[in-house]
Amino acid sequence: MATTAAILFCPLPITHFTSRRWFISSIGRILASGYYRVEFRDFFLADEMNSLSYSIEQFEFAICAYSQQWNDLGSTCSTSHMWITPFLTALPAWFRFLQCLRRYRDTLEWFPHLLNAGKYSASLVNLFVYFSYRHFGGPHLKITWICFSILTSIYTFTWDVYMDWGLFRFGKHGGGAYGHPFLRQELVYSKTWVYYMAIILDFLGRFSWTLRLIPMKVNVMLLSFGLALLEVLRRWQWNFFRLENEHLNNCGQFRAIKDIPLPFHIRVAGDSDEDEEEE
Repeated sequence: MATTAAILFCPLPITHFTSRRWFISSIGRILASGYYRVEFRDFFLADEMNSLSYSIEQFEFAICAYSQQWNDLGSTCSTSHMWITPFLTALPAWFRFLQCLRRYRDTLEWFPHLLNAGKYSASLVNLFVYFSYRHFGGPHLKITWICFSILTSIYTFTWDVYMDWGLFRFGKHGGGAYGHPFLRQELVYSKTWVYYMAIILDFLGRFSWTLRLIPMKVNVMLLSFGLALLEVLRRWQWNFFRLENEHLNNCGQFRAIKDIPLPFHIRVAGDSDEDEEEE
């Protein structure tokens, strides 16, 4: 970790200096969410951080373990009994929540920004309920956690495929691509089965927490690592379709080109005579 930090913050113009400076600047903007106008890189990287809650939790455990010299870790460094753990793992969702409020402040459009903020609010509540269940236990907290988890999973999955990927659109902007239902009219990837597979895998990834409810003779730490790995893979898949949808929106709203077509014809000097002859 020390080597990685030294390379990342090295002030010398070596080892991809421009990229490192851009990355550090982007992380700084995320940490100051709410103070800056939100750019694509801000919420895209913050979304990536939302899939790294397990890594944040284990990083906290590593710091505690080194500070305790790896002695009696079960009682001193158990993440299920450390009050700071849920607050640290909630930071990515909190940053996205602030970004959504900032976008609403800048645009005054409640849709989709306030609904998106509601999604992260549900994730935050679900996270704290889960850690309460891990710490205190009991059937009532377990049922509460399951209910919030179902609500959050449905909320986030629907947002993934409908808002982030632009799928399941009906009406003049939907209706499927070349006879394929539930997809867009414009698709970047030529194989339509890829989209259907992505929808199924995203659904399974959003509901992967249900594996904790199945009685299995599997180590809890190993199960947590497996679920974290599934979430990273789900996010990796999400990236491709999120960027695809962003690209199509940029092209459709003429944000990716310099010349924007106007709804009327403009005569250019020297072309008027030719136009009259053609008429």
